[in-house]
Amino acid sequence: MNDFDLADAADEYYDKGQELVKDGEYIAALLCVSKAIELRDSEDAYDYYGRGAVYYKLENYKEAVRDITKAIELRGEEYAPDYYGRGKAFVGLEKFDEAISDLTKAIEICSGTENWYELTEDCANAYNERGIAYFHCKKYNEAINDLTNAIDMRATADIYDYLGRGAAYLENGDYGKAISDITKAMTLRIAEDPIDYHLRAVANFRGGNRNAALRDINKTLTLDPTNKGADALLRQITDS
Repeated sequence: MNDFDLADAADEYYDKGQELVKDGEYIAALLCVSKAIELRDSEDAYDYYGRGAVYYKLENYKEAVRDITKAIELRGEEYAPDYYGRGKAFVGLEKFDEAISDLTKAIEICSGTENWYELTEDCANAYNERGIAYFHCKKYNEAINDLTNAIDMRATADIYDYLGRGAAYLENGDYGKAISDITKAMTLRIAEDPIDYHLRAVANFRGGNRNAALRDINKTLTLDPTNKGADALLRQITDS
């Protein structure tokens, strides 16, 4: 193959990889994007970002960080999805300080873009992930602020914005707001999730509403009978 043929083949492998990602075929997608990287006569930021995104889907966060870092080095300009993608991977690695740094950079790039309103969903996602990172750092006020920004930016309500903010309110001792947000998350779900009921049971119990806590924890155990944490909370509520 000449250089033009190799470039075309690399593009085909990359495009095929992206289609496989949409179909949830992540291993096959990884092979395709890796082949695109192999065939290029010069390294391409989009290939490395694309493969990093596939590694993230496979929960191989270390490799995701490595590839997206390579994409950042290759790219001639700051690109918000690079920092968002690497920030998410750092969250997966529980490297929350690094995650906050990258996600802050992603937000700054989005906010500084002339047509920033076209990137509001990307910016909302970055606020959501940074909120999660702040939560794990026990910076609950910062988490609440970020998740509120995510909620305000979205055209469509997102379960995890409300569930995350509800968890932060819970840890901050604001049980009424925690219950409100967790309940909102419940209404957005297609199917009931025991995590929601368990979290709301904790909020109700700490807030002094024993009967509501008992209803929620019993519902949790109906949906997930082997949940040891819920079983322990049930005993605690019953003994109170």
